[in-house]
Amino acid sequence: MSYLLKSRREPTLHEHAASEEQQAKINEVRELLGDLRTEMPVFLSDATIRRFLRARNWSTVQATKTLKEAVKWRRQYKPEMIRWSLTSGKEQVKQLVYNLENFTMSSESAQDNVVWVVDFRGWKLSSTPLAETRQSLNIIQNYYPGLVAVAILCNPPKIFESFWK
Repeated sequence: MSYLLKSRREPTLHEHAASEEQQAKINEVRELLGDLRTEMPVFLSDATIRRFLRARNWSTVQATKTLKEAVKWRRQYKPEMIRWSLTSGKEQVKQLVYNLENFTMSSESAQDNVVWVVDFRGWKLSSTPLAETRQSLNIIQNYYPGLVAVAILCNPPKIFESFWK
């Protein structure tokens, strides 16, 4: 079972000083997006664009390309339409998107991040849907970049030790 928790931090002096330069890059990405700005104004907010820019090392070209891919994905996946009552692996991926989407849309600034807590109690390798796991990581990395700040694993299985040793 996974839980998403909100965390906030105060901006540093360096972040305040760079805000004008960042705003200029946000405006440049908005121009590069063209008509997409009117199609998805809530999603293409300054906070979302800033998050994509930060995830792409402030490259306006790369951030614009990734945002366009995210808009294409959003047209097909329709994350704003996802509702509860989830049981299968596919439905659990939708729950993850639902949580990320609600956090993104209710976020007040680009500095807001998510702490992802995963409890592995009762986990078995044979019961792990690898396709859904891969899809979940792909969604987090490519469609919500920079949103998850920390992942906390509770009761991790012994097999995971190879990842952090």
